[in-house]
Amino acid sequence: MKRIYFFCLTYILLGCSHANDTNNKEQSEKLIGEALKSKALTIGDDIIKSKRLYIAAYNNIDQQSIVNDELFIYSVNKTDSLFGSYEMNNIAFEANIKSNKEIDVDVIDGLCVMNKYMLKYSKIIDMKKFPESLQVDLNKAMSFQPTYLNTLNQSKDYLGQIKCLQLK
Repeated sequence: MKRIYFFCLTYILLGCSHANDTNNKEQSEKLIGEALKSKALTIGDDIIKSKRLYIAAYNNIDQQSIVNDELFIYSVNKTDSLFGSYEMNNIAFEANIKSNKEIDVDVIDGLCVMNKYMLKYSKIIDMKKFPESLQVDLNKAMSFQPTYLNTLNQSKDYLGQIKCLQLK
């Protein structure tokens, strides 16, 4: 009888110890999701703040330079980091752009300006000298450009804050 009692008590304790694992896992996933969302918002804020830099760089590109190389690499990596935050959180980036759900028009405008800079500079330089991973990330960033332009064209710009559409 003691064995049966001990056996039942062991299973009850074992079952209770695993019941909390599911709750901890859900909490951990929720915290990770919130951290990734925060990271994406931080990257978006940085893109908004650096939009004027990219406009100046876009307007003054005429040849390859070390500064432009570094800004180009930084830009590609910045967009890849943003996309990665969304992918890791299982959120469709393109759907967010179209709905302006978590990405506002300022971020979309900044991404569009960055893409115009990256595209213009990529035509000046020999892309074969850059790593293949950078070329893949650049192509991924460029794949969203029509969506950015479409979203910006549909947005109301009463204060003239959308700059990407002004760049030629």
